[in-house]
Amino acid sequence: MLSKIQQSYYRQRVNHSLRVQAIFSLFVLVSCVLLYRLYHLQIVHGDTYLKRSQLNQYITSPLQAQRGKIYDRNHSLLATNVPIYHIDIRYSKYQAAMQALSKLNTLLTLNSKDVVAIKDKLASAKHDQLIRVAKNMSLESLQPIYQELSMLDDVEVTPEFIRYYPMAESCVSVTGYSVSINRQKETIRHADTKHIVAHYGGISGIEQYYDDLLSGTSGSAQYQRNAKGHLIAQTATQEAVPGHDLVLTIDGHLQEIIHKHMQGHRGAVVITNPKNGEVLALYSAPSYDPNTFTNPALRSKISNYLTDKNKPLFNRTIQGLFPPASTIKPFLALHALQNHTIDANTTIVDPGYFRFGNSEYIYYNWLRSGHGKVDVKKAITVSNDTFFYHLALKLGIDNINEILSRYGFDRKSDIDLPGEVSGLVPSRAWKERQGKTWYKGDTIITGIGQGSLITTPVQMANSLSILAASGQAPQLHLLDKYIDNKGHTYHTDTKIQNSVTTDPNAWRLIRSAMRDVIEIGTGKRFKSANFEMAGKTGTAQLIKNSGRDQGYAKHLLDHSWFIGFTPVEAPNLAITVLLEHENGALLVAKAILDDYYAKQHPTLKESVTHE
Repeated sequence: MLSKIQQSYYRQRVNHSLRVQAIFSLFVLVSCVLLYRLYHLQIVHGDTYLKRSQLNQYITSPLQAQRGKIYDRNHSLLATNVPIYHIDIRYSKYQAAMQALSKLNTLLTLNSKDVVAIKDKLASAKHDQLIRVAKNMSLESLQPIYQELSMLDDVEVTPEFIRYYPMAESCVSVTGYSVSINRQKETIRHADTKHIVAHYGGISGIEQYYDDLLSGTSGSAQYQRNAKGHLIAQTATQEAVPGHDLVLTIDGHLQEIIHKHMQGHRGAVVITNPKNGEVLALYSAPSYDPNTFTNPALRSKISNYLTDKNKPLFNRTIQGLFPPASTIKPFLALHALQNHTIDANTTIVDPGYFRFGNSEYIYYNWLRSGHGKVDVKKAITVSNDTFFYHLALKLGIDNINEILSRYGFDRKSDIDLPGEVSGLVPSRAWKERQGKTWYKGDTIITGIGQGSLITTPVQMANSLSILAASGQAPQLHLLDKYIDNKGHTYHTDTKIQNSVTTDPNAWRLIRSAMRDVIEIGTGKRFKSANFEMAGKTGTAQLIKNSGRDQGYAKHLLDHSWFIGFTPVEAPNLAITVLLEHENGALLVAKAILDDYYAKQHPTLKESVTHE
């Protein structure tokens, strides 16, 4: 029998052996876990973690592609890029950052609330994080303090380019505007702020229509950092490719003249060269300043545009729909002559009104006393309604629809601007689709450009170009050429519209009548010593006999049109003017061209003779 000492020694050996076995088992287990984990990390997910570690080692900062510039036909700038500046603190140590903030507060006189907010950000900032202290500073405001800023540790001045429109309100109907679609955040982490990251995209006008050409291709800069996240080197750069520069057909000088003469009006002006389809001017009134949307310092004014009852953001040239009124009379008369529906000797006697059959409804001429004996030339010259009531019935709505459709009144002009809407030339089928019946009365009022007939100013300008060019007018366009970043120039192809055949004799008669409109007719106030003009006036009524009652509210008053071209025999300039709810389109058109010709601007001579 074992003694107590032996029994104690035996128990100790057993316990020691158990402890050794337990420790060994634990060691084996831990080793297996580690080996499994190493296998899992190195073999199973090795590639994944390798890529992740590489991503942690390198960061990429995007480089903004400079947006292409926009020029007018004389190479005057319509849109360019100008810098604004932001001031940031790059966080390294809290005490150093607070000292930098104190010095910046002295230089910039920061708002007390902003200082508190910046301190809160610094309290939780990470190494190399950027904290924005001031933003959207102009070069003028930065220059007086730039030297002091450059001497401050942990302070960086960050440039950002924004879009700037030198001719602003004068040309915004053409250029439109662009805005930043991914602006820098107030707090930027692990990025070199000397690289611009904002990217601008077109919102309207040429900026939107040719956004792909203007935008260019973004680049990138790659940086290496250590295990603590500190930037240690720039390892690679892919340069940004700037966008193409655009040269437009419009004349900025002419745009400024139009802007001056359209102040206080609502309406639109479109001036084209019928020979080559170039749009020399396009303006919607009232206008607005596109810099309001691109310059952060002006953005408070945006709400004024949004709430303005005159709707300055609405581009009337391509989106406004109006009855064309008497401006369609030359189109109908020309083809009535050509189709032998009437001839030069066809006459009616105008008592000042027209009654159809036994109907009690009376269609009045604008001159209630009547124009007496009227032929087609006189009907255009004095804009006689009664003659065209008769003519409308002779032609019938099917022929009227076909004639106006030939000149594009029923479709978009396809000008290179986004958002264009289409006009409407009514027909039997169109009215039947609404569950209604077409009546003779509908035909009668369509014959003087009223009723359901509507068009946009740019469609009217397009139709006028076809008429002025004797039926052979190229497609209206705003882009003349674009220039890439290597200086290569690419001209746009001129598209030919569907030609309209016109009889030379009929066209000579209509052209003579439109000349008489200016010489002795409804447009005689336009007559100028500087140039010869052929034209046509129009008054679009919104309600019956509105022109006879001066007591109607402003929004119910008539619209006025003027269309014309010069020289009469070989037109190289055609003008379309629309004024909403007021007379005077004729006088505005005269003022614009008088001003333009009187200054003998060289562009006009070049543009209107260029084929």
